[in-house]
Amino acid sequence: MFAITRQPRLLVKIVKPPKQTSFAIESNRITKTTLSVTFEPLFTSISSASDQLGAAPSPQWYIMSCDESGAEVNAWDLCHHLVHEGFGVDGLGTAEFAEPDLEQQWLIGKSTEHAFTAARDCRTAANQDATPPLAIKADNNWFRDSEHSELDQARNAIGK
Repeated sequence: MFAITRQPRLLVKIVKPPKQTSFAIESNRITKTTLSVTFEPLFTSISSASDQLGAAPSPQWYIMSCDESGAEVNAWDLCHHLVHEGFGVDGLGTAEFAEPDLEQQWLIGKSTEHAFTAARDCRTAANQDATPPLAIKADNNWFRDSEHSELDQARNAIGK
């Protein structure tokens, strides 16, 4: 479960939200929780072209931070609520898109390797590792064997 425990953050695409607002959401299917939230632009260097043309404003990306009173609200439930039901506040419609701002952990490499890779410039491409993983045979059809997809057996069964 992705329960919100400390000042949750969501990435929300919405048209011009206020700096802060409060709204109610069902927190456990029985009780309603009032969340106080603040918004800040995700990208300060990007402005809406429609704002400059006098046309209707277009949705922009914001970081929505909640206060601690939302401790029992599931982050994904909150995202679905914002997209389907909105904030329930006049002048603030539904979000076009919302997702929890969760830290990601890559499953490959060490954190030091990631740091060095991120710091390296792009002038010279790194050589691709030409050796397949140890558990994989050195031919291009390794995935068809009985240890992986069994496609070779299926192919033989139908006679092709």
